[in-house]
Amino acid sequence: MVAGGRGEDVEMLGRSGEDITARCPEIAEALGALMVEHFVLDGEIIAHDASGRPSFQRLQKRMLLTKPADVAAATARVPVRAVFFDSLALEGHELRHVTRVGGGFDDAMQEKIWAQLQPLARPTSPFGGTGPGGREDHWVEPRLVCEVRFTEWTGDGGLRHPIFLGMRTDKKPEEVRREGEPEAEIEAQGDAIIAGEDDGEAAGATPRPAAPRARAEAPHEVRLSNLKKVFWPDQGYTKGDLIAYYDAIAPYMLPYLRDRPIVLTRYPDGIQGKSFFQKDAPVFVPDWVRRESVYFRDSDRDIQFFVIDDPETLRYVANMGTILIHMWCSRLGSVERSD
Repeated sequence: MVAGGRGEDVEMLGRSGEDITARCPEIAEALGALMVEHFVLDGEIIAHDASGRPSFQRLQKRMLLTKPADVAAATARVPVRAVFFDSLALEGHELRHVTRVGGGFDDAMQEKIWAQLQPLARPTSPFGGTGPGGREDHWVEPRLVCEVRFTEWTGDGGLRHPIFLGMRTDKKPEEVRREGEPEAEIEAQGDAIIAGEDDGEAAGATPRPAAPRARAEAPHEVRLSNLKKVFWPDQGYTKGDLIAYYDAIAPYMLPYLRDRPIVLTRYPDGIQGKSFFQKDAPVFVPDWVRRESVYFRDSDRDIQFFVIDDPETLRYVANMGTILIHMWCSRLGSVERSD
């Protein structure tokens, strides 16, 4: 969502360019109260569930409302908020986003990370002259690794819409690679799309034939990682045990999974750690892993779903820290008709 204001006039545009100002009057009112004459902000609209967590399902229902009376009634039942990540223009000055992560933290996590950063403090940037240089900025030695999900890389090498997912104590800074670089490990990537409560078929989904994609002739090799990492602390089961379990049940599970789009629930730090849904298959997935496009009218885009047809692909998604696999009730070719 991009929001712009000039004087008392505020306009909010959705991802496809439609005017959504009237659908979110509480956000428009808050923007109009800013003590700024002119601004252009890039951000995201959020609706929370009863537990205070962002809910895609609640947001979707709210954003489908267009009649003023319905919108007015929904502002009390399903209020929405805006989180802005990027200031594109402010009082006639163009500003660019420098990669920071401001979402995904709670008070306890902030205090914990702050304590971890204190011994690493240093007076200057460890990256030379790059990065912000304000008085409020604090520099530390790059010794800690975290996982962040985001929507895309920006043109200047930053992250758009970054959300903190958790610390990665199993990773060393030297092991981290940017997506697309050789030998990048699956778990080091943070580009998952959090789907909220919507973990399966969505309204407005229609099949779109995918362009023929050449499959690589390389062996279907899955490079397993961190097999000794404990995923179930109470029972002592490891990530290796999870993969072995999926290997064992593959002959029974694959007939049900075949030709169905699936959604993953990934637990990078085990069953007690933070988890997230993933619909879109990451860009770094090997060519031999089957992915198929399904067009969603509501979001006006194709989503590249995993399709698990063989034991190697099942093992691959298990190695991503996937504990739960949500399969559609329909198969490709007839996604709008369940079995």
